[in-house]
Amino acid sequence: MIKGFEKFIDCLKIYSSVTLKNGAILRTKNDFHHRPWFSNIAVNMNEEELSEYLSDKGICYAQTLLITEIRLPNKSPMHLALVQWYDFIEETPFVYGCPLLRLVEVYNFIEIEAIEDTIHVVPRFDKNNEYFEELSEYLSDKGICYAQTLLITEIRLPNKSPMHLALVQWYDFIEETPFVYGCPLLRLVEVYNFIEIEAIEDTIHVVPRFDKNNEYFNDVFQKKGRKDDI
Repeated sequence: MIKGFEKFIDCLKIYSSVTLKNGAILRTKNDFHHRPWFSNIAVNMNEEELSEYLSDKGICYAQTLLITEIRLPNKSPMHLALVQWYDFIEETPFVYGCPLLRLVEVYNFIEIEAIEDTIHVVPRFDKNNEYFEELSEYLSDKGICYAQTLLITEIRLPNKSPMHLALVQWYDFIEETPFVYGCPLLRLVEVYNFIEIEAIEDTIHVVPRFDKNNEYFNDVFQKKGRKDDI
């Protein structure tokens, strides 16, 4: 049995991050910029499984715990993620159009190819183990939305881990032409939220359009040649 396990370990490779087919980065890191990061994801469910679960138009949600590749002789590599599932809160599965979720003690290995995107999960601060999923509401750039930071805070409550939050004002995509020369074309809108600082992917360079009022480019070209920290 020990020899069999050793052979299996030789076939197993573990990654801390991979890039999904849409360009989003899936991470399972204990220390990413000094904080743990285990990506939350949207998963395309098989048609035969849909009748077993409540879903969001065929999508279910999970948190990624482990990213693996398994190579067996004479077989194509298997790319699998160990996930812990979110379940919909049956009494009120949607609030303000957002899925309302709780993390449950259900774990599975799934194919990484079944992952539709990474998502941003927001805790309900007045409830224990209740979360909103936000991505389905917005036009995004491969799962990324953009904002301007207005305030950085740390909140400490009795018997709770500290919460590191940023107050942000959101940019929205200009729907008629959301991308110009491969760059997101944005406008600053009167929408404000507190978000978890751990959800911030990176700082960006926003360039105003001098011939337009309240239109901005996210200058993606400034980062060409920069090695992504993954």
